[in-house]
Amino acid sequence: MEQMRGNGLLCGMTEHWNHHTARRKDLFGFIDFIAIGRGSCIAVQCCARSSIASHRTKIVNECNVAAKAWLLAGNTIEIHGWDRHAVPLKTKDGTRLRRRCKIVDLLDSEL
Repeated sequence: MEQMRGNGLLCGMTEHWNHHTARRKDLFGFIDFIAIGRGSCIAVQCCARSSIASHRTKIVNECNVAAKAWLLAGNTIEIHGWDRHAVPLKTKDGTRLRRRCKIVDLLDSEL
């Protein structure tokens, strides 16, 4: 969200903790937060970079009705996959871990 806010988008969380089941619950089963701005509304699913494919499969197979309705309304869906990678530095230890994000758009043709 910080990255999207830095790009001038208004962001809000849609994911919440269900203490009865001890699980997180996403809006429509796949939306962690929504970003609004510049004439668009983006549904964002966040995950580890290594699990982007499994999250895409889940949206396509289990949440396809809600995802299609979201896209038909003129909105977009993005999957943000995060990981850490080593960045070479001119320091004593020589490297530093930094976060990076791979953004994948989910298209209407995939649903």
